[in-house]
Amino acid sequence: MAQSSAPLADAARIFLGRNGEKGIALVAVLTTAATGNAVLVVTSRICFAMARDGLLPGALARVQMSTGVPWAATLLSAGMLGVVALTGSLRLATAIGGCLYVLHFIPSLLVLISLRKRDDILPPFRMPLPTILLPLALGVSGLMLVASGGLGMLGGLIWIGIGACLRWLKPMVRRHL
Repeated sequence: MAQSSAPLADAARIFLGRNGEKGIALVAVLTTAATGNAVLVVTSRICFAMARDGLLPGALARVQMSTGVPWAATLLSAGMLGVVALTGSLRLATAIGGCLYVLHFIPSLLVLISLRKRDDILPPFRMPLPTILLPLALGVSGLMLVASGGLGMLGGLIWIGIGACLRWLKPMVRRHL
């Protein structure tokens, strides 16, 4: 099974026959489509909100008046997903995506840790054992970043670098327009 490119489908064929293998393949295709749809909806809404807040070009905040769908952000997100799909590398997509997914938790955890140390701020919620759980969550997030491997961390850093450059260039472009 370790040598197989589709070990689950191979196992289904062994235990359930050809129909089991086809069933697993169908479920895999449907699951991939559902995941792609969820990623498209989430990323397009994030792009839309960032454009509305002035962090991305305002054109990405355009919506279809009759449906309220952020069409420009949806097209951009679909294009980015298409580029990832064209690489044909599931390993690349999952490594970079996993790294970026975990990375976005770290600033929030750092802020929570620093806020918990202040005496002048009473949080509106309570959590059990914050002095243990918050550093533990930060440590596990760090381990998950390391687990994304060099490829994931390099791809994540490149992606963040592109975003930082675009953010840095935006005021310069505005001054010249």
